[in-house]
Amino acid sequence: MIKLKNGRHAHSVLDESGFSLVEILGAIVILGIAMVMIAMLIIQNNLILSYNTRMEEAIAARDDVKEWLIYRAQTQDLADLNIGIFTARPSWMMVDPDDPSEVRRHHLVLDNSGIQYNAQGQPMYEEIPIAVDDLNRGRFIRKVVYDHSGAHLPQPLVNSEENRLYMGTYLSENEETTNYLVKVSIREDPSHGLREDSYDRRQLGLGLIIQVFDKQTGAFLTETYLHWVVDY
Repeated sequence: MIKLKNGRHAHSVLDESGFSLVEILGAIVILGIAMVMIAMLIIQNNLILSYNTRMEEAIAARDDVKEWLIYRAQTQDLADLNIGIFTARPSWMMVDPDDPSEVRRHHLVLDNSGIQYNAQGQPMYEEIPIAVDDLNRGRFIRKVVYDHSGAHLPQPLVNSEENRLYMGTYLSENEETTNYLVKVSIREDPSHGLREDSYDRRQLGLGLIIQVFDKQTGAFLTETYLHWVVDY
């Protein structure tokens, strides 16, 4: 109790436990800040867990495609599906990197859905479709499915014609579509030091860059390199 000059007494504002109103309000503010920080930590932790899960799945998809390509190097079907990329070119030939045939030469497609057809309904680049059900080899296991309309691509990727033609959706073991995109680009091994017309892509092999992207955001996730030598 506080005695004032006029003789009256003033009482400080207390709750039943003896805390002042200011102390109660301060505690509420501190509690609110703490709750916000805890919520932010939970959200951040969930984002990290989600990112780690995506990366683990993307790496698994990348390695799965790589192992599948190593196995398919021993069979003729995948090479026939990409038969045009093995054609040697004379050293004097002028090459336009933006020419569709040149772009095709620098990509490997992994499924019949990746074949481009001309107005007559024939494969544009001499591709030989894979027999999905073969009496001798059994059923062809699909790893990637393509959609040249680009309907499967997110906005950051769909505007590129190269992506629409050569970026496909990775398939699960049950051949169901997943949330990951795969693109396989071709790069010769420069260590051979050979001219284009002397470089035998079958015997010396191809350098393959296997890339995996997030299908929802278009973000690049992971890649690996494979020296792919067709041997059958």
